[in-house]
Amino acid sequence: EDTPLPLDAIRDLNVSAKFTLQRMIIKQMTLENILLNVDAKNGVVNQKLSAKAYQGDIIFNSKIEARSNKAALTFDGNVKNFELAPLLKDMEMDEKLSLSGAIQAKAQGTAQGTSMNQLMNSMNSTASFSGAQVRLAPLNIEEQFCKLVNLVTQNPAEVSWDAYTEMRQLDGNIVWRDQVIS
Repeated sequence: EDTPLPLDAIRDLNVSAKFTLQRMIIKQMTLENILLNVDAKNGVVNQKLSAKAYQGDIIFNSKIEARSNKAALTFDGNVKNFELAPLLKDMEMDEKLSLSGAIQAKAQGTAQGTSMNQLMNSMNSTASFSGAQVRLAPLNIEEQFCKLVNLVTQNPAEVSWDAYTEMRQLDGNIVWRDQVIS
């Protein structure tokens, strides 16, 4: 089912609001020092959100323009020094797999339409992430690769391995275009 966007209501908004919260928990994820600014006038809604979470900073901005027959959405976000281990613990995802270290991430995108489905179908977005000294346990990827090579070459070697994989640098990009995520 598709939900039409309330374009007339957005066009009629005349709001300038600032919300602050000291602490909020959303699905076990703790956010602190939350500041949300919303300004809406003449069919344009600007939103700015900042918060602290897991020793890191979160900043998210969006703009909805509803002056024409379609809404146009633009957004960008930035996460800095976000610690993975406490997040996974809070979300109860750390029992079998441990991930630690801090990450940085950036995202930006656009969409347009007159309904939620049209917005999702037209979404074009890019995101990038990076981390230094990210540790994955109890899996040592290098050990598994070397065991495979030793098996193929029939060259057994006794080596002592750590019970984790430490990535000196972790980088990645995600692209969402034409309903395909790469």
